[in-house]
Amino acid sequence: MTAIDPTSPCLRDLLWLLETPDLITSSFAGKPALEFLGWKPDEMSGWLSALENKLTHLEARLAASGHQRLGMYHESLWQLLLEQAPAIQLLGHHLPIREGKGTLGELDFLYFHRPTHRVYHLEVAIKYYLGLPEGPGQSQDLCRWIGPAGLDSLAVKVAHTEQKQLPLSDQPLARQQLDHLICSPQTKEQEAIIHKQLAIPGVLFYPWHASMPAPQRASKDHQRGWWLHFPDWPDFLASFGEEVRGKPLGKPHWLASPLETELMTTQELEAFLQAHFKERGWPLQLALFSSSQGWQRVFLVKSQWPQQVPLPPRIR
Repeated sequence: MTAIDPTSPCLRDLLWLLETPDLITSSFAGKPALEFLGWKPDEMSGWLSALENKLTHLEARLAASGHQRLGMYHESLWQLLLEQAPAIQLLGHHLPIREGKGTLGELDFLYFHRPTHRVYHLEVAIKYYLGLPEGPGQSQDLCRWIGPAGLDSLAVKVAHTEQKQLPLSDQPLARQQLDHLICSPQTKEQEAIIHKQLAIPGVLFYPWHASMPAPQRASKDHQRGWWLHFPDWPDFLASFGEEVRGKPLGKPHWLASPLETELMTTQELEAFLQAHFKERGWPLQLALFSSSQGWQRVFLVKSQWPQQVPLPPRIR
Protein backbone atom coordinates (compact mmCIF):
# COMPACT_ATOMS: atom_id res chain seq x y z
CA MET A 1 0.00 0.00 0.00
CA THR A 2 2.70 2.45 1.02
CA ALA A 3 6.47 2.47 1.41
CA ILE A 4 6.23 4.20 4.78
CA ASP A 5 7.52 2.18 7.72
CA PRO A 6 6.55 4.36 10.71
CA THR A 7 8.50 3.99 13.92
CA SER A 8 5.41 4.88 15.95
CA PRO A 9 3.50 1.75 17.08
CA CYS A 10 0.22 3.66 16.67
CA LEU A 11 0.90 4.49 13.04
CA ARG A 12 2.08 0.99 12.24
CA ASP A 13 -1.09 -0.36 13.84
CA LEU A 14 -3.19 1.98 11.72
CA LEU A 15 -1.43 0.79 8.58
CA TRP A 16 -1.95 -2.85 9.66
CA LEU A 17 -5.65 -2.13 10.13
CA LEU A 18 -5.97 -0.81 6.59
CA GLU A 19 -4.08 -3.72 5.02
CA THR A 20 -5.40 -6.70 7.02
CA PRO A 21 -8.33 -8.71 5.59
CA ASP A 22 -11.40 -9.57 7.61
CA LEU A 23 -11.31 -12.97 9.31
CA ILE A 24 -14.61 -14.12 7.83
CA THR A 25 -17.01 -13.46 5.00
CA SER A 26 -20.50 -12.27 5.81
CA SER A 27 -23.83 -11.54 4.17
CA PHE A 28 -23.14 -8.00 5.32
CA ALA A 29 -20.53 -5.90 3.52
CA GLY A 30 -17.03 -6.20 4.92
CA LYS A 31 -14.37 -3.70 5.91
CA PRO A 32 -14.48 -0.46 3.89
CA ALA A 33 -11.61 -0.40 1.39
CA LEU A 34 -9.06 2.37 0.98
CA GLU A 35 -10.64 3.62 -2.24
CA PHE A 36 -14.10 3.57 -0.66
CA LEU A 37 -12.79 5.84 2.10
CA GLY A 38 -11.60 8.28 -0.53
CA TRP A 39 -7.83 7.77 -0.61
CA LYS A 40 -5.48 6.93 -3.41
CA PRO A 41 -2.30 5.05 -2.38
CA ASP A 42 -0.04 8.07 -2.98
CA GLU A 43 -2.35 10.27 -0.91
CA MET A 44 -2.32 7.73 1.93
CA SER A 45 1.46 8.00 2.20
CA GLY A 46 1.19 11.75 2.64
CA TRP A 47 -1.52 11.37 5.26
CA LEU A 48 0.56 8.90 7.28
CA SER A 49 3.55 11.24 7.12
CA ALA A 50 1.43 14.12 8.40
CA LEU A 51 0.15 11.98 11.28
CA GLU A 52 3.68 10.97 12.21
CA ASN A 53 4.53 14.65 12.57
CA LYS A 54 1.58 15.00 14.99
CA LEU A 55 2.47 11.90 16.96
CA THR A 56 2.19 13.47 20.42
CA HIS A 57 -1.41 14.53 19.81
CA LEU A 58 -2.34 11.15 18.34
CA GLU A 59 -0.91 9.14 21.23
CA ALA A 60 -2.51 11.44 23.81
CA ARG A 61 -5.88 10.98 22.12
CA LEU A 62 -5.58 7.20 22.07
CA ALA A 63 -4.41 7.14 25.67
CA ALA A 64 -7.43 9.21 26.71
CA SER A 65 -9.70 6.62 25.11
CA GLY A 66 -8.45 3.84 27.39
CA HIS A 67 -5.91 2.49 24.95
CA GLN A 68 -4.71 -0.38 27.14
CA ARG A 69 -7.90 -2.23 26.22
CA LEU A 70 -7.46 -3.74 22.79
CA GLY A 71 -11.08 -3.26 21.72
CA MET A 72 -11.18 0.41 22.70
CA TYR A 73 -7.81 1.04 21.07
CA HIS A 74 -9.01 -0.61 17.86
CA GLU A 75 -12.16 1.53 17.86
CA SER A 76 -10.07 4.67 18.43
CA LEU A 77 -8.04 3.87 15.33
CA TRP A 78 -11.25 3.43 13.34
CA GLN A 79 -12.61 6.72 14.67
CA LEU A 80 -9.46 8.53 13.61
CA LEU A 81 -9.60 6.87 10.21
CA LEU A 82 -13.24 7.78 9.57
CA GLU A 83 -12.74 11.36 10.76
CA GLN A 84 -9.85 11.86 8.34
CA ALA A 85 -11.13 9.91 5.32
CA PRO A 86 -11.96 12.31 2.42
CA ALA A 87 -15.13 10.44 1.36
CA ILE A 88 -16.58 10.09 4.86
CA GLN A 89 -18.59 12.28 7.19
CA LEU A 90 -18.68 10.63 10.60
CA LEU A 91 -22.18 11.09 12.07
CA GLY A 92 -21.77 9.29 15.36
CA HIS A 93 -19.72 6.84 17.41
CA HIS A 94 -20.86 4.60 20.27
CA LEU A 95 -24.49 5.53 19.75
CA PRO A 96 -26.74 3.97 22.45
CA ILE A 97 -30.24 2.87 21.47
CA ARG A 98 -32.39 3.33 24.55
CA GLU A 99 -35.65 1.72 25.57
CA GLY A 100 -37.07 3.32 28.70
CA LYS A 101 -34.35 3.27 31.31
CA GLY A 102 -32.49 0.45 29.56
CA THR A 103 -30.27 0.19 26.51
CA LEU A 104 -30.92 -2.20 23.64
CA GLY A 105 -27.35 -1.86 22.44
CA GLU A 106 -24.90 0.53 20.82
CA LEU A 107 -23.92 1.28 17.24
CA ASP A 108 -20.15 1.42 16.82
CA PHE A 109 -20.15 3.92 13.95
CA LEU A 110 -22.68 5.74 11.79
CA TYR A 111 -21.34 7.68 8.81
CA PHE A 112 -22.31 9.34 5.54
CA HIS A 113 -20.51 8.25 2.36
CA ARG A 114 -20.26 11.37 0.21
CA PRO A 115 -19.77 9.78 -3.27
CA THR A 116 -22.85 7.53 -2.99
CA HIS A 117 -24.96 9.68 -0.63
CA ARG A 118 -25.51 6.63 1.55
CA VAL A 119 -25.61 6.24 5.32
CA TYR A 120 -23.64 3.32 6.77
CA HIS A 121 -23.74 1.52 10.10
CA LEU A 122 -20.29 -0.01 10.72
CA GLU A 123 -19.57 -2.55 13.44
CA VAL A 124 -15.91 -3.26 14.19
CA ALA A 125 -14.11 -5.94 16.18
CA ILE A 126 -10.54 -7.19 16.33
CA LYS A 127 -10.18 -10.83 17.27
CA TYR A 128 -7.49 -13.43 17.92
CA TYR A 129 -8.76 -17.00 18.08
CA LEU A 130 -7.04 -20.33 18.62
CA GLY A 131 -8.38 -23.40 16.81
CA LEU A 132 -9.26 -26.59 18.72
CA PRO A 133 -8.58 -29.88 16.86
CA GLU A 134 -11.20 -31.45 19.13
CA GLY A 135 -14.15 -29.63 20.58
CA PRO A 136 -17.75 -28.59 19.98
CA GLY A 137 -19.25 -29.07 16.54
CA GLN A 138 -17.59 -30.31 13.36
CA SER A 139 -13.97 -29.64 12.40
CA GLN A 140 -14.84 -26.42 10.51
CA ASP A 141 -17.35 -25.11 13.04
CA LEU A 142 -16.79 -21.55 14.25
CA CYS A 143 -17.26 -22.87 17.81
CA ARG A 144 -13.85 -24.54 17.54
CA TRP A 145 -12.12 -21.16 17.45
CA ILE A 146 -11.83 -19.64 20.93
CA GLY A 147 -10.14 -16.67 22.56
CA PRO A 148 -6.87 -17.13 24.50
CA ALA A 149 -8.72 -16.83 27.83
CA GLY A 150 -11.42 -19.29 26.72
CA LEU A 151 -14.18 -16.74 27.35
CA ASP A 152 -15.51 -16.26 23.84
CA SER A 153 -15.48 -17.89 20.43
CA LEU A 154 -15.66 -16.89 16.79
CA ALA A 155 -19.14 -18.41 16.67
CA VAL A 156 -20.38 -16.34 19.61
CA LYS A 157 -18.89 -13.11 18.24
CA VAL A 158 -20.26 -13.60 14.73
CA ALA A 159 -23.73 -14.55 15.98
CA HIS A 160 -23.92 -11.55 18.31
CA THR A 161 -22.74 -9.10 15.67
CA GLU A 162 -24.82 -10.41 12.76
CA GLN A 163 -28.00 -11.23 14.68
CA LYS A 164 -28.12 -8.39 17.21
CA GLN A 165 -25.71 -5.51 16.63
CA LEU A 166 -26.05 -4.90 12.90
CA PRO A 167 -29.86 -5.35 12.72
CA LEU A 168 -30.25 -2.92 15.64
CA SER A 169 -30.10 0.14 13.37
CA ASP A 170 -33.19 -1.09 11.47
CA GLN A 171 -35.45 -1.24 14.52
CA PRO A 172 -38.15 1.48 14.58
CA LEU A 173 -37.02 2.67 18.00
CA ALA A 174 -33.46 3.03 16.72
CA ARG A 175 -34.55 4.90 13.61
CA GLN A 176 -36.47 7.38 15.73
CA GLN A 177 -33.39 8.05 17.83
CA LEU A 178 -31.10 8.31 14.81
CA ASP A 179 -33.30 10.65 12.77
CA HIS A 180 -31.50 13.78 13.94
CA LEU A 181 -28.28 12.32 12.50
CA ILE A 182 -29.37 10.72 9.25
CA CYS A 183 -31.72 13.58 8.32
CA SER A 184 -29.06 16.28 8.57
CA PRO A 185 -28.71 18.77 5.69
CA GLN A 186 -25.87 16.69 4.23
CA THR A 187 -28.03 13.55 4.05
CA LYS A 188 -31.52 14.94 3.47
CA GLU A 189 -31.76 13.44 -0.04
CA GLN A 190 -30.78 10.02 1.18
CA GLU A 191 -33.29 7.17 1.03
CA ALA A 192 -34.39 5.83 4.38
CA ILE A 193 -31.92 2.93 4.24
CA ILE A 194 -28.97 2.35 6.55
CA HIS A 195 -26.39 0.14 4.86
CA LYS A 196 -24.41 -2.29 7.01
CA GLN A 197 -20.71 -3.16 7.21
CA LEU A 198 -18.82 -5.56 9.45
CA ALA A 199 -15.06 -5.10 9.88
CA ILE A 200 -13.45 -7.95 11.81
CA PRO A 201 -9.70 -8.19 11.23
CA GLY A 202 -7.41 -10.28 13.41
CA VAL A 203 -5.47 -13.54 13.37
CA LEU A 204 -6.54 -17.20 13.44
CA PHE A 205 -3.97 -19.36 15.20
CA TYR A 206 -3.83 -22.96 13.97
CA PRO A 207 -2.62 -25.78 16.26
CA TRP A 208 1.02 -26.59 15.56
CA HIS A 209 0.68 -30.12 16.88
CA ALA A 210 -2.32 -31.17 14.77
CA SER A 211 -3.85 -30.62 11.35
CA MET A 212 -6.96 -28.46 11.28
CA PRO A 213 -8.97 -26.95 8.42
CA ALA A 214 -9.94 -23.32 8.21
CA PRO A 215 -13.31 -22.49 9.76
CA GLN A 216 -16.42 -22.10 7.66
CA ARG A 217 -16.70 -18.66 6.07
CA ALA A 218 -13.02 -17.87 6.68
CA SER A 219 -11.79 -15.28 4.18
CA LYS A 220 -9.19 -16.81 1.87
CA ASP A 221 -6.54 -14.23 2.82
CA HIS A 222 -7.13 -14.14 6.58
CA GLN A 223 -4.02 -13.76 8.71
CA ARG A 224 -2.72 -17.01 10.18
CA GLY A 225 -0.49 -17.96 13.06
CA TRP A 226 0.37 -21.01 15.16
CA TRP A 227 -0.49 -21.88 18.73
CA LEU A 228 1.33 -24.45 20.84
CA HIS A 229 1.75 -25.59 24.41
CA PHE A 230 4.87 -24.20 26.04
CA PRO A 231 6.56 -27.63 26.46
CA ASP A 232 6.52 -27.88 22.62
CA TRP A 233 8.43 -24.61 22.25
CA PRO A 234 11.92 -26.19 21.81
CA ASP A 235 10.68 -28.48 19.02
CA PHE A 236 8.85 -25.61 17.35
CA LEU A 237 11.96 -23.45 17.47
CA ALA A 238 14.10 -26.28 16.08
CA SER A 239 11.74 -26.63 13.10
CA PHE A 240 13.04 -23.32 11.72
CA GLY A 241 16.56 -24.67 11.32
CA GLU A 242 17.97 -21.16 11.69
CA GLU A 243 18.24 -18.24 14.07
CA VAL A 244 14.87 -16.92 15.21
CA ARG A 245 14.34 -13.58 16.94
CA GLY A 246 11.13 -12.41 18.52
CA LYS A 247 9.19 -10.18 20.84
CA PRO A 248 6.30 -10.83 23.24
CA LEU A 249 3.39 -8.56 22.28
CA GLY A 250 1.59 -6.54 24.95
CA LYS A 251 -1.84 -4.99 24.62
CA PRO A 252 -2.91 -2.86 22.95
CA HIS A 253 -0.17 -3.33 20.35
CA TRP A 254 -1.27 -6.74 19.07
CA LEU A 255 -1.78 -5.41 15.54
CA ALA A 256 1.40 -4.61 13.60
CA SER A 257 4.63 -6.53 13.91
CA PRO A 258 7.34 -4.78 15.94
CA LEU A 259 10.44 -3.22 14.42
CA GLU A 260 13.33 -5.63 13.85
CA THR A 261 15.46 -3.52 16.19
CA GLU A 262 13.08 -4.40 19.05
CA LEU A 263 13.49 -8.16 18.71
CA MET A 264 15.13 -10.39 21.31
CA THR A 265 17.70 -13.01 20.44
CA THR A 266 16.72 -16.66 20.81
CA GLN A 267 18.53 -16.85 24.15
CA GLU A 268 16.90 -13.68 25.51
CA LEU A 269 13.49 -14.88 24.36
CA GLU A 270 14.00 -18.28 25.98
CA ALA A 271 14.87 -16.68 29.34
CA PHE A 272 11.82 -14.43 29.16
CA LEU A 273 9.46 -17.32 28.36
CA GLN A 274 10.83 -19.54 31.11
CA ALA A 275 10.23 -16.79 33.66
CA HIS A 276 6.76 -16.00 32.28
CA PHE A 277 5.43 -19.55 32.41
CA LYS A 278 7.00 -20.16 35.82
CA GLU A 279 5.62 -17.00 37.45
CA ARG A 280 2.40 -16.19 35.54
CA GLY A 281 1.55 -18.62 32.79
CA TRP A 282 -1.23 -16.79 30.97
CA PRO A 283 -1.34 -17.14 27.14
CA LEU A 284 1.30 -15.08 25.43
CA GLN A 285 1.40 -13.82 21.85
CA LEU A 286 4.78 -13.55 20.10
CA ALA A 287 5.94 -11.97 16.88
CA LEU A 288 8.82 -14.04 15.45
CA PHE A 289 11.17 -13.29 12.58
CA SER A 290 13.57 -15.52 10.65
CA SER A 291 15.50 -14.69 7.50
CA SER A 292 13.89 -17.41 5.34
CA GLN A 293 10.32 -17.41 6.67
CA GLY A 294 9.87 -13.75 7.54
CA TRP A 295 7.31 -12.78 10.18
CA GLN A 296 5.16 -15.29 12.04
CA ARG A 297 2.64 -14.94 14.86
CA VAL A 298 2.58 -17.52 17.65
CA PHE A 299 0.44 -17.98 20.76
CA LEU A 300 2.08 -19.92 23.58
CA VAL A 301 -0.17 -21.49 26.21
CA LYS A 302 0.46 -23.64 29.25
CA SER A 303 0.03 -27.42 29.16
CA GLN A 304 -3.46 -27.37 30.71
CA TRP A 305 -4.90 -24.98 28.12
CA PRO A 306 -7.80 -24.68 27.43
CA GLN A 307 -9.35 -24.92 30.87
CA GLN A 308 -12.75 -23.79 29.58
CA VAL A 309 -14.53 -23.69 26.24
CA PRO A 310 -17.44 -21.31 25.52
CA LEU A 311 -20.85 -22.77 24.82
CA PRO A 312 -22.06 -22.53 21.22
CA PRO A 313 -24.44 -19.63 20.60
CA ARG A 314 -28.15 -20.21 20.29
CA ILE A 315 -29.18 -20.54 16.67
CA ARG A 316 -31.95 -18.15 15.63
